[in-house]
Amino acid sequence: MLTIPSTPPLLYPEQPFLAQVRACILNNLDDESFGVAELAGAVFLSRAQLFRKVRALSGRNPARYIHLVRIEQAKVLLLLPGLTVSEVAWRTGFSDPSYLRRVFLRETGERLGEYRRRCGEGRMKE
Repeated sequence: MLTIPSTPPLLYPEQPFLAQVRACILNNLDDESFGVAELAGAVFLSRAQLFRKVRALSGRNPARYIHLVRIEQAKVLLLLPGLTVSEVAWRTGFSDPSYLRRVFLRETGERLGEYRRRCGEGRMKE
């Protein structure tokens, strides 16, 4: 079993509620069916309350926040040698690699392959 290297909590670490939400997302990272309704249940809020609270604290709706956390983890996995884009998609809860590519581009402004080359080259030089 591959372990995911830990990443520092980059997404609003000063907010305990968002830390709890992030932990719930990470605990269900490879479950592609884990969405806003499941997250709301996990943090004991209605969907409307979850929407208001996540939006107020992060500036994103819950679905986009889930994508952001998944992309954060995908960035880590993309730099591990031997993992294909399909494996990264599956491990981060995306239903297929093309969907991961679309969300990655939308959230980071960079193509997945460009990120992998840029960051992979930087790691080899170190």
